[in-house]
Amino acid sequence: MTILHGAEIKIGARTFFMPPMNIGAFVKTRADRELLAKEGIAQEDQALAICRVIHAALVRNYPGLTLEEITDVVTLGNMGSVWREACLAWASKDDHSGKEVAETPT
Repeated sequence: MTILHGAEIKIGARTFFMPPMNIGAFVKTRADRELLAKEGIAQEDQALAICRVIHAALVRNYPGLTLEEITDVVTLGNMGSVWREACLAWASKDDHSGKEVAETPT
């Protein structure tokens, strides 16, 4: 499997390459991103929304990755740093989405 260039993000014991967010994932995650922009939302809702947005971006490189796998490796302890790293990856002006960086995930 070809992995598209992206920011290297370690979640738990796994390392992923998160490419810049494409338009499909951006549109698909609109409701979750709007929820995350609100104040006073329940922590459980916030955590699940973060996991859904991260999952939507990662399936571009890891089509078989499930939301359950993401919720298993994202913890209360690493959620903030994973979210920050993901946001930085998506905001990258340098879109290398056409370049291969690896054949298999680590």
